[in-house]
Amino acid sequence: MKKQAPETSNNSQNLCSPGTAFGLGMIPGVGALCNGEYLRAFAHVMIFGLLISIASGPGPGSLEPMFTLLAVAFYFYMPIEAFHTAKRRLLVSQGLMEVAPAADSPRESLWTGLVLTFMGGLLFLDNLVHGFMQQAFRFWPLALIGFGTVKVVSHFKKEKV
Repeated sequence: MKKQAPETSNNSQNLCSPGTAFGLGMIPGVGALCNGEYLRAFAHVMIFGLLISIASGPGPGSLEPMFTLLAVAFYFYMPIEAFHTAKRRLLVSQGLMEVAPAADSPRESLWTGLVLTFMGGLLFLDNLVHGFMQQAFRFWPLALIGFGTVKVVSHFKKEKV
């Protein structure tokens, strides 16, 4: 009887190393491309571009420092996220980590779609209606109210269960 060699995964050959993903992540969207996440790469480029254009445009006024800080924070988030994704994929391919059930995958897709649709709508309206972004920035506290409301509602939903 022949002894069979233990099966090794060929998937690890196609994976981006965590260090490479981090380095490429310094270029907006490229770290996600290295990890094979094409939609996330597109979202990263669009979000980063939107933050830069808002921060440098005439619309934000006194909010310009906030959008500049958001753009800088997002710039440093991208390589860190690419590193952790590549590390997780490498550990899974080596059998050192189990694949978690994708319970949040539909939720992540929903949020990505909503963010991209919202950004596209804002940019479209700004092109269509002159000065729209300047007027829209007057209502930015409504976003905080909306996020806070969602958090409060989800807290009470968890308590009922």
